[in-house]
Amino acid sequence: MIPNSVIRSHMRNLSDKELRVLLVVLTQTIGWIDAHGKRKRRDWISQRFFSNMTGRSARAVSAGIDLLIGKGLIIATTQDGTTLPTKESRQGRKRIYYGPSTRLINFVDPSCDQRLQGTVTKCHNTKLTSTKLNGHFRNSRHIGHILQERSSKYGVKHFPSKR
Repeated sequence: MIPNSVIRSHMRNLSDKELRVLLVVLTQTIGWIDAHGKRKRRDWISQRFFSNMTGRSARAVSAGIDLLIGKGLIIATTQDGTTLPTKESRQGRKRIYYGPSTRLINFVDPSCDQRLQGTVTKCHNTKLTSTKLNGHFRNSRHIGHILQERSSKYGVKHFPSKR
């Protein structure tokens, strides 16, 4: 669960590597609920896990982590909770725990924990139909062409044109 307010507030100001690293940290922490119904505040995340999840090199991940810590969006700590604010303090460490900073946690709606404890009974999906494609998105920048390329790449049937 990534709070919409976090995305709305920070997506414009983050580079690709920063956003990818931030999403990994958020999904591994506040995206989980423990046995007591609480969200994780931090989690051990390896450099390899970051690289696999983000699709970026270890160097890009390290740069993203540095920038996010510098912006005060995430924190890095040791197992006992000692803060690791610099690249030098994190180098050579076997286990580094990452989590959203208090600045970022303030965006999370506290009632979200209670709402998520129950099971989900209904999901709202947006179904892209040919009517929506040809009508609603007509003025969008080549959306039909983009969707047709993607659908052919993944073996999905093209949407019929009504022209």
